[in-house]
Order: sequence, then C-alpha cells, then structure tokens
Amino acid sequence: LCFIIQAASSQLPPVMVMSAMRDLETQLQMGILGALQVVGGALQDQVLQGTLHADPGALVTALARLTRLKTKTSAVVREEAVRTLMLAIEHMPYHLLHPSRQQAVEALTAALDDDKRSVRQLAIRCRRLWAPK
Repeated sequence: LCFIIQAASSQLPPVMVMSAMRDLETQLQMGILGALQVVGGALQDQVLQGTLHADPGALVTALARLTRLKTKTSAVVREEAVRTLMLAIEHMPYHLLHPSRQQAVEALTAALDDDKRSVRQLAIRCRRLWAPK
C-alpha cells in the first residue's frame, strides 16, 4: 500500500493523492463497520455464537483497539466497537470473557473521554456491565 501511494505521489498531483487516501480511509472504515455488525449479529445468534467462543480474548482485544481508533470520521466505528463489547458481555458466557475483563474496562474507561457524546454515553452503559461495583 505504501509503495502504491509513493508511486502515485510521484505521478499525480498532491490533491489527487490526498483525495485517494481519504477515499481509502473511508472504505477501510466502512469495512471495519461491516465486520463489527457481522460480529454483533453473530453474538446475538445462538448458532453462530459458538464460533466466537474459540478465542474470546482476541475478540475483546480487537474491540478494545477499535474503541481507541482516532481519525476524523471514526466515531461511528468507535461507537459500534463499544456496542459490540456490550453485546459480548450480554450474550457470551462470563467465564470466557473474564480473563479479558481488565482490558475491556480500560478501553471503556478511555472511551469515557471520547469527543463524541454518543460514544461516551454508550461507554458508560457498557462499562457498568463489564465492571459492576
């Protein structure tokens, strides 16, 4: 990808290169958003839920990283990642998620300071599920 961008930058005007990079970023975020929606659907489906039981730690790690994604247009992705974390704690057996609990709580605590109000509100609700006290 870097090679393509470098080659294009030597041949194309900078405005076109920047436009192409923005389009690529948007497409990547739409792909991530679609993947999050598929995972969320799998968490709610009894048959597909078993496929996520194989490595719940990897699922929580990926979702925690996505809650920290910081680009201009990534608020929707961050919100969907928090929503998917909420679905995970609601629908998966707790004994599978407990080893990753601290990681999820730290990511959700960081999301409490998000720029977008909708992400903050969802992070509050989700954190209550992950860290009841």
